[in-house]
Amino acid sequence: FLKQYRKKAVELGNDMILASKEMKRQRWTFHLGAFLSTAIAWSCRFLLLNCLIIAFAATMTTDFWSQFALYARLETMFVIIAFSPTPGGAGFVEFLFGGFLSDYVTLETRAVVISTIWRLLAYYSYLLAGVIVIPNWIRKIMNERQRRRLAQATQE
Repeated sequence: FLKQYRKKAVELGNDMILASKEMKRQRWTFHLGAFLSTAIAWSCRFLLLNCLIIAFAATMTTDFWSQFALYARLETMFVIIAFSPTPGGAGFVEFLFGGFLSDYVTLETRAVVISTIWRLLAYYSYLLAGVIVIPNWIRKIMNERQRRRLAQATQE
């Protein structure tokens, strides 16, 4: 059964080795830039939630340490979400949100609204972008393969 995938698996392994060699050749500034852009992207995802809580919770203070404590709690919540059995923690986040942040968002209705807006902006927007990008990407790959096959057939 698995023999049918052997050639593709070997090809994938060779591609990974080639990619790792290419990554080794990059300067340290490339890796630093990749790390920083990833860290900033994830930080913005959680800072968005900080902003939503400030917008909906009138009693929320905006001093640095209060915001830092909230951010740390959100990072902890993300670690818990990472072990959720559902993709992206769907459904689990909304359940966890109300209890985990109950001292910031006191009304259950507000917790549901904030978590839903957060999920729409921080997660589902990426899924929507994927729905648009991936089919075009696959179409481009398929067209390129077809062009290569045609070029190979005309050479023979």
